[in-house]
Amino acid sequence: MMPKIILLILSLALPVNAWAAEDEAVQEEDLGARAGAGPERKTLAERIPAVTGRVFAKSGRLELSPGFGLSLNDPFYDHIVASGAVAYHVTEWLWIGGSADFYISPSSTIAVANRDPEQFDYNRPVYTARLEVGWSPIYGKLSLLAEQVFHFDTYVSAGVGVVGPSETDATLAGTFAIGEHFFINEWMAFKLELRDQIFGLARAPAKNKDKELQNFLSATLGVCFYLPPTFEVEAAGANP
Repeated sequence: MMPKIILLILSLALPVNAWAAEDEAVQEEDLGARAGAGPERKTLAERIPAVTGRVFAKSGRLELSPGFGLSLNDPFYDHIVASGAVAYHVTEWLWIGGSADFYISPSSTIAVANRDPEQFDYNRPVYTARLEVGWSPIYGKLSLLAEQVFHFDTYVSAGVGVVGPSETDATLAGTFAIGEHFFINEWMAFKLELRDQIFGLARAPAKNKDKELQNFLSATLGVCFYLPPTFEVEAAGANP
């Protein structure tokens, strides 16, 4: 009986020892790969890249973008915005450029109690022009219903410019914007942008010429065209 018990214990112990030896070999192989032992051995992190490369390159290219939009917070007018911009991409994440807006603004109508609505013609911005610097810190991709993948980037910009009012002289303005590009192909993209412009404006200069600080918000949708219209895949850091 005793020999059978000993044989049973040995038969159970042998697989355990084999598994332990195999586990130690795997650990030694992993440690050796991490230590650089052997020219062909790599860790899992080295074999599988964490982030894929870009598929759209902007560095060294010119961006032209016409667009249309609306004002968001003027209490007296609903402005229709016609805009145009040009930017040069110094790197993939840094650009410099200039842009301008022209405002189509019908006269405002203000309701007065127990009377017919009255027409008022307040001082308003007619055009703006500015120079700015932009930064694109985020680049990614968006899947649409698991059928189409759109590549995009998010940018912020800041600059200075001028605002031309309808009844007074032009005045300096500061500007800040945030937006996104949605790339369609090598030479075209759509752009969504929210812009804030800060400047002084006398709303009723015939009665009071003192300027009040204005926060002028607008939202625009534009189409971007890139020159040159093509780029090398290697320049974008993507695999062919």
